[in-house]
Amino acid sequence: LLVCVRLPVAVAGDPFGDDWPAGPNRELTGAFCGACHSLSLVQQQAMDRQRWDSLLTWMSEKQNMPVVDDALRALMLDYLVANFGPDAAPDSTRLTRTPGGLQGVALQPLLMRD
Repeated sequence: LLVCVRLPVAVAGDPFGDDWPAGPNRELTGAFCGACHSLSLVQQQAMDRQRWDSLLTWMSEKQNMPVVDDALRALMLDYLVANFGPDAAPDSTRLTRTPGGLQGVALQPLLMRD
């Protein structure tokens, strides 16, 4: 009796997914963010540089994210603001303002609790 089993083959592809925007510091930011949570959480945001910076501080202090040195942090913030800042092109999963209030899921209010 011969039994054949088809095993899945790992295909080397984009570890961040096709929807993680291209641009400078994509891999750096994706590696830090994706190490602890889904990148879709990041993609839902529309925060300015100060809020992203505060969130990175909170993640290091409260969630055990490795502390990022100032030079790398600036590169990550550049990427985050360019792609997920208030002036970035909207994404269908992003937090949006409507006349009735906010629509979507906001990462910061959900996570930044002691």
